[in-house]
Amino acid sequence: MGFFDFLKGKKQGSEAPENPVLIKIITELAKNPGVEVRRALYHEFLKSRFLVPMPVSLENQSQPDGKPTPTPSSVQLLSQRGPKGELIWMAFTDEKALSQWRSAGSHYLVLPGTQLFHMAVENQVDSVLVNCAGPVGGQVSKAEIQMLAEGKIP
Repeated sequence: MGFFDFLKGKKQGSEAPENPVLIKIITELAKNPGVEVRRALYHEFLKSRFLVPMPVSLENQSQPDGKPTPTPSSVQLLSQRGPKGELIWMAFTDEKALSQWRSAGSHYLVLPGTQLFHMAVENQVDSVLVNCAGPVGGQVSKAEIQMLAEGKIP
């Protein structure tokens, strides 16, 4: 499956992932922060697909020469800066979690976890916030991002 097969946008009505297993594991981790639950979380991160917000639709992003964006690494994703200037990306397990963050909706890409973490390493992202507005979520650290990008379990 090619990169653009993962393109999803609120206005395009494409099917987004729901990730019920991932949501269940995140919920369990909040109650039982044990090693086995955390290991299950990392495995599920690598198997899941995430909604990753973009400031504009992919159709409106282009290279300086005006050609459409051809590669995942050149796509502009929505980011924010933490209190110490750290670069933070947001990722969501499903449209419900995305709408809790931004009720008006957002353009987004659907990315496999492996690709999300690989892109985060390429872009020197310090952390990824999963479901930053709930209902369940958490923060993936830079060290965890690096290992997940390599397909390893932290």
